[in-house]
Amino acid sequence: MRRRQLRRLFATSAALLISLLFAVPFIWLVASAFRPVTETFQAHVDVWTFLPRRWTLENFTSAFSRGFAANLFNSLWVTGVSALVGTALATLAAFPLAVMRFPGRDWLFVAVVFAFMIPFEVVALPLTTVFTQMGLANTLTALIVPGLVHGLAIFNLRQFFLSIPREQLEAALLDGASWWRILLQIYLPLVRPAVIGTAMILAMAQWNAWLWPSLIITDNSKQTGAVAMGLSDSAYTQDYGLAFAEVFILALIPALLIFFGQRSFTRSLSHTGGK
Repeated sequence: MRRRQLRRLFATSAALLISLLFAVPFIWLVASAFRPVTETFQAHVDVWTFLPRRWTLENFTSAFSRGFAANLFNSLWVTGVSALVGTALATLAAFPLAVMRFPGRDWLFVAVVFAFMIPFEVVALPLTTVFTQMGLANTLTALIVPGLVHGLAIFNLRQFFLSIPREQLEAALLDGASWWRILLQIYLPLVRPAVIGTAMILAMAQWNAWLWPSLIITDNSKQTGAVAMGLSDSAYTQDYGLAFAEVFILALIPALLIFFGQRSFTRSLSHTGGK
């Protein structure tokens, strides 16, 4: 019994130490965002390296005065719409691929899997030309549309739909239930964690997107937060306090999203290799 307790104590201590090592960069980021930049690059290193001597909001004030609030709103709007609409479309695509039986269903699923394996960089430039010719350049619509249909989201939801016993479907069909009723009242309540996890996957993909916004948006007021942060640098000067504040904001929002939805997100990812 004592040996088991010592082993558990050692494992817990090792886990805490590893967690602390992973947390050190984030702690330093938070401290640098809330202190003057002169303290961040001080010559000597001590405990105050991770704790500001003087707390200040100057870095955040500077960021918002340069229009970062508008860029942050663009990111929130694009991410929210893409997650909601993209999850709905993925659900409508995954349900028939998993539940309904029709000719060519398996081949259609293979095409979906193959589509999301193609790197976006391959089609980014041709897609930019198409959107520009359609007059959608420098619009939030151009940022949203390419992320609405996501092969990984369809694949993820299909795996959950396949895990539901088919007896429930057959019983509902015998009772005369329509396909819409089967989807909304039987399948969706059972795959709620997968739906939440899929929405989080789509949200994270849009929140961290860099290539597509940098290609299709040239107006800085329509740009997303991640790209606008990079464009705030100049060739000869760098406001590190401003950069730390913007990175802190951009990291805090997805961190909160994952924190409150981690259970659904973990269940969603762990089940994608199922039936």
